[in-house]
Amino acid sequence: MSEELKDTNINNDGENTFTQEDVNNIVAKNVKEVKEKTSKERAEFLESLGFKDNDELKTTLEEFRQHKESQKTELEKLKEKNAEKDAELQELSTKFKDINNQERLKKAMETMEIDSAYSKAVYKLMDKEKITDDEKEFSKLIEETIEAYLPDAKPIKQVGVEKKEKQPSSSTKNYLNEKYKGNPFYKG
Repeated sequence: MSEELKDTNINNDGENTFTQEDVNNIVAKNVKEVKEKTSKERAEFLESLGFKDNDELKTTLEEFRQHKESQKTELEKLKEKNAEKDAELQELSTKFKDINNQERLKKAMETMEIDSAYSKAVYKLMDKEKITDDEKEFSKLIEETIEAYLPDAKPIKQVGVEKKEKQPSSSTKNYLNEKYKGNPFYKG
Protein backbone atom coordinates (compact mmCIF):
# COMPACT_ATOMS: atom_id res chain seq x y z
CA MET A 1 0.00 0.00 0.00
CA SER A 2 3.01 2.27 0.41
CA GLU A 3 3.41 2.34 -3.36
CA GLU A 4 -0.14 3.46 -3.70
CA LEU A 5 0.45 6.32 -1.31
CA LYS A 6 3.43 7.56 -3.28
CA ASP A 7 1.20 8.13 -6.27
CA THR A 8 -1.47 9.95 -4.32
CA ASN A 9 -1.92 13.63 -4.30
CA ILE A 10 -2.10 15.63 -1.15
CA ASN A 11 -4.54 18.50 -1.31
CA ASN A 12 -4.38 21.83 0.52
CA ASP A 13 -6.16 20.53 3.59
CA GLY A 14 -3.50 17.89 4.13
CA GLU A 15 -5.73 15.03 3.09
CA ASN A 16 -4.75 12.35 0.66
CA THR A 17 -6.80 12.20 -2.49
CA PHE A 18 -6.98 9.28 -4.88
CA THR A 19 -7.81 9.25 -8.51
CA GLN A 20 -10.41 6.85 -9.81
CA GLU A 21 -7.61 4.79 -11.28
CA ASP A 22 -5.96 4.54 -7.85
CA VAL A 23 -9.22 3.34 -6.25
CA ASN A 24 -9.76 0.80 -9.04
CA ASN A 25 -6.22 -0.55 -8.57
CA ILE A 26 -6.68 -0.88 -4.79
CA VAL A 27 -10.04 -2.69 -5.18
CA ALA A 28 -8.65 -4.97 -7.90
CA LYS A 29 -5.66 -5.85 -5.74
CA ASN A 30 -7.94 -6.63 -2.72
CA VAL A 31 -10.28 -8.71 -4.85
CA LYS A 32 -7.32 -10.63 -6.28
CA GLU A 33 -5.99 -11.34 -2.78
CA VAL A 34 -9.41 -12.55 -1.56
CA LYS A 35 -9.84 -14.75 -4.65
CA GLU A 36 -6.40 -16.29 -4.19
CA LYS A 37 -7.06 -16.91 -0.51
CA THR A 38 -10.52 -18.38 -1.22
CA SER A 39 -9.16 -20.49 -4.06
CA LYS A 40 -6.38 -21.82 -1.84
CA GLU A 41 -8.87 -22.61 0.97
CA ARG A 42 -11.22 -24.31 -1.51
CA ALA A 43 -8.36 -26.39 -2.92
CA GLU A 44 -7.34 -27.45 0.60
CA PHE A 45 -10.96 -28.33 1.44
CA LEU A 46 -11.42 -30.36 -1.75
CA GLU A 47 -8.11 -32.12 -1.13
CA SER A 48 -9.26 -33.00 2.41
CA LEU A 49 -12.35 -34.62 0.83
CA GLY A 50 -10.21 -36.51 -1.67
CA PHE A 51 -10.90 -34.43 -4.78
CA LYS A 52 -8.34 -32.77 -7.05
CA ASP A 53 -10.53 -29.88 -8.18
CA ASN A 54 -14.10 -28.60 -8.63
CA ASP A 55 -14.61 -30.55 -11.85
CA GLU A 56 -13.87 -33.86 -10.13
CA LEU A 57 -16.29 -32.95 -7.32
CA LYS A 58 -19.02 -31.99 -9.83
CA THR A 59 -18.49 -35.23 -11.78
CA THR A 60 -18.67 -37.34 -8.62
CA LEU A 61 -21.83 -35.55 -7.44
CA GLU A 62 -23.50 -36.04 -10.82
CA GLU A 63 -22.61 -39.75 -10.82
CA PHE A 64 -24.04 -40.04 -7.30
CA ARG A 65 -27.28 -38.32 -8.36
CA GLN A 66 -27.61 -40.63 -11.36
CA HIS A 67 -26.97 -43.69 -9.19
CA LYS A 68 -29.52 -42.49 -6.64
CA GLU A 69 -32.05 -41.89 -9.41
CA SER A 70 -31.44 -45.35 -10.88
CA GLN A 71 -31.91 -46.91 -7.45
CA LYS A 72 -35.11 -44.97 -6.98
CA THR A 73 -36.31 -46.17 -10.36
CA GLU A 74 -35.53 -49.79 -9.44
CA LEU A 75 -37.39 -49.37 -6.18
CA GLU A 76 -40.38 -47.91 -7.99
CA LYS A 77 -40.30 -50.80 -10.48
CA LEU A 78 -40.26 -53.29 -7.61
CA LYS A 79 -43.12 -51.48 -5.88
CA GLU A 80 -45.19 -51.58 -9.08
CA LYS A 81 -44.43 -55.27 -9.58
CA ASN A 82 -45.36 -55.96 -5.96
CA ALA A 83 -48.65 -54.08 -6.36
CA GLU A 84 -49.44 -56.11 -9.51
CA LYS A 85 -48.69 -59.37 -7.71
CA ASP A 86 -50.83 -58.31 -4.75
CA ALA A 87 -53.73 -57.54 -7.09
CA GLU A 88 -53.26 -60.88 -8.85
CA LEU A 89 -53.12 -62.69 -5.51
CA GLN A 90 -56.29 -60.93 -4.36
CA GLU A 91 -58.05 -61.89 -7.59
CA LEU A 92 -56.98 -65.54 -7.27
CA SER A 93 -58.00 -65.59 -3.61
CA THR A 94 -61.44 -64.26 -4.52
CA LYS A 95 -61.80 -66.85 -7.30
CA PHE A 96 -60.77 -69.63 -4.91
CA LYS A 97 -63.32 -68.48 -2.33
CA ASP A 98 -66.01 -68.35 -5.02
CA ILE A 99 -65.23 -71.87 -6.24
CA ASN A 100 -65.06 -73.19 -2.69
CA ASN A 101 -68.38 -71.55 -1.80
CA GLN A 102 -70.01 -72.88 -4.98
CA GLU A 103 -68.92 -76.42 -4.06
CA ARG A 104 -70.24 -75.93 -0.52
CA LEU A 105 -73.48 -74.67 -2.02
CA LYS A 106 -73.89 -77.74 -4.24
CA LYS A 107 -73.29 -80.09 -1.32
CA ALA A 108 -75.70 -78.19 0.92
CA MET A 109 -78.37 -78.19 -1.76
CA GLU A 110 -77.96 -81.94 -2.23
CA THR A 111 -78.38 -82.38 1.53
CA MET A 112 -81.49 -80.19 1.37
CA GLU A 113 -82.72 -82.31 -1.56
CA ILE A 114 -82.90 -79.34 -3.89
CA ASP A 115 -81.94 -79.79 -7.53
CA SER A 116 -78.29 -78.73 -7.90
CA ALA A 117 -79.14 -77.20 -11.28
CA TYR A 118 -80.28 -74.19 -9.27
CA SER A 119 -76.89 -73.82 -7.56
CA LYS A 120 -75.42 -71.23 -9.96
CA ALA A 121 -78.54 -69.09 -9.78
CA VAL A 122 -78.69 -69.37 -6.00
CA TYR A 123 -75.01 -68.46 -5.72
CA LYS A 124 -75.45 -65.38 -7.89
CA LEU A 125 -78.45 -64.29 -5.83
CA MET A 126 -76.79 -64.89 -2.43
CA ASP A 127 -75.55 -61.98 -0.36
CA LYS A 128 -71.80 -62.71 -0.55
CA GLU A 129 -71.07 -60.63 2.53
CA LYS A 130 -73.17 -62.97 4.68
CA ILE A 131 -71.27 -66.12 3.64
CA THR A 132 -69.49 -67.65 6.63
CA ASP A 133 -67.53 -70.83 7.34
CA ASP A 134 -70.30 -72.05 9.66
CA GLU A 135 -72.28 -74.66 7.72
CA LYS A 136 -75.52 -74.02 9.63
CA GLU A 137 -75.35 -70.31 8.83
CA PHE A 138 -74.46 -71.14 5.25
CA SER A 139 -77.45 -73.49 4.91
CA LYS A 140 -79.70 -70.85 6.46
CA LEU A 141 -78.46 -68.29 3.92
CA ILE A 142 -79.20 -70.76 1.11
CA GLU A 143 -82.72 -71.33 2.40
CA GLU A 144 -83.35 -67.59 2.72
CA THR A 145 -82.08 -66.97 -0.80
CA ILE A 146 -84.20 -69.77 -2.25
CA GLU A 147 -87.32 -68.58 -0.39
CA ALA A 148 -86.78 -65.01 -1.54
CA TYR A 149 -85.85 -65.58 -5.17
CA LEU A 150 -86.58 -69.18 -6.22
CA PRO A 151 -89.60 -70.45 -4.34
CA ASP A 152 -90.21 -73.13 -7.00
CA ALA A 153 -86.85 -74.72 -6.20
CA LYS A 154 -88.09 -76.04 -2.84
CA PRO A 155 -88.12 -79.82 -2.56
CA ILE A 156 -91.42 -81.57 -2.73
CA LYS A 157 -91.84 -83.43 0.54
CA GLN A 158 -94.02 -86.48 0.25
CA VAL A 159 -95.51 -87.87 3.40
CA GLY A 160 -94.87 -91.59 3.97
CA VAL A 161 -92.62 -92.04 0.94
CA GLU A 162 -89.09 -93.18 1.61
CA LYS A 163 -86.31 -92.01 -0.57
CA LYS A 164 -84.79 -94.87 -2.53
CA GLU A 165 -81.30 -94.82 -3.84
CA LYS A 166 -81.20 -95.06 -7.58
CA GLN A 167 -80.13 -98.53 -8.65
CA PRO A 168 -78.25 -99.03 -11.88
CA SER A 169 -80.22 -100.67 -14.64
CA SER A 170 -79.62 -104.35 -15.25
CA SER A 171 -77.72 -103.72 -18.49
CA THR A 172 -75.43 -101.23 -16.72
CA LYS A 173 -74.96 -103.65 -13.86
CA ASN A 174 -74.09 -106.48 -16.26
CA TYR A 175 -71.60 -104.26 -18.08
CA LEU A 176 -69.87 -103.23 -14.85
CA ASN A 177 -69.78 -106.83 -13.56
CA GLU A 178 -68.13 -107.96 -16.78
CA LYS A 179 -65.66 -105.06 -16.88
CA TYR A 180 -64.52 -105.40 -13.25
CA LYS A 181 -64.90 -109.17 -12.68
CA GLY A 182 -61.17 -109.58 -11.94
CA ASN A 183 -61.03 -106.57 -9.61
CA PRO A 184 -61.04 -107.66 -5.94
CA PHE A 185 -62.31 -104.21 -4.82
CA TYR A 186 -65.38 -104.20 -7.04
CA LYS A 187 -68.50 -105.44 -5.34
CA GLY A 188 -71.20 -105.41 -7.93
